[in-house]
Amino acid sequence: MATRKSRSGILSFPTSGVFVCSDGTQVPWTAKRGDSATKTSARYTVSKGLVITLGHFDIMGPEAFLEMNREWVEKSARKMEAQHQVVLLSEKYLPVVLQFSGIGEYYQVEYVKTQSERITSKVVPAAAGEVLPTLRISGPVDDKSACHRALRNFTTKRAKERLPLQLAANASAHGLRYSECKVRSLTSRWGSCSSKGVITLATQCVFLPAELCRYVICHELAHLHHMDHSKDFHAFLKTMDPQEAAHQRECNKQLALIPAWMSASTGD
Repeated sequence: MATRKSRSGILSFPTSGVFVCSDGTQVPWTAKRGDSATKTSARYTVSKGLVITLGHFDIMGPEAFLEMNREWVEKSARKMEAQHQVVLLSEKYLPVVLQFSGIGEYYQVEYVKTQSERITSKVVPAAAGEVLPTLRISGPVDDKSACHRALRNFTTKRAKERLPLQLAANASAHGLRYSECKVRSLTSRWGSCSSKGVITLATQCVFLPAELCRYVICHELAHLHHMDHSKDFHAFLKTMDPQEAAHQRECNKQLALIPAWMSASTGD
């Protein structure tokens, strides 16, 4: 995105975006102009994600700054991964960024306290100079349980809209037919396939990396031919996902990284 001058004459840049690491990891970022900062700096924390503070005399912009500091960003992303699990499991955690990598959607989250007695949520399209849309949660936002419910409801809505489309696309690509697709919250598995061809996908699949979300879909589609996990099943699955064995191992690790607020038992 080209830079431009604001009315004040100060160069304006995108205020949000997604940085793609060398290994394909996607890191959402936000940028702000520092009132007294002379140099551009960045800070990566679990609670706020990657935040760039633009120096007053910066003419480079956040995207060029990140590219110049790619090694640091990628090292920080790996370091944050371990800490991320601890924070996600905290019942008090309210995210400022939603990463629905499984369906390729990312949102900034804004909490606005109002006099209303009920929590509402609304997606605000990305404004000029922004890349990410904003999920605006309004109302008594001091009530974290209410905010958690709003986050769960939004996540469920996006999952029910997008996951069936991805299932249909993959089934069509491999000439497979299923009878029905259901999307609901699951706590111990990513999906299932019944003998009647009903495929159920976990709402939580949206939090998986894109390649693992596709693996789950292919795994359940493979059950249309083989209901067990025999050698024939894995051979068939491998025709759809050549890295199915590695992806299965990775999926087993991902269940522990589901945000605590996705569970209705977190103080609700």
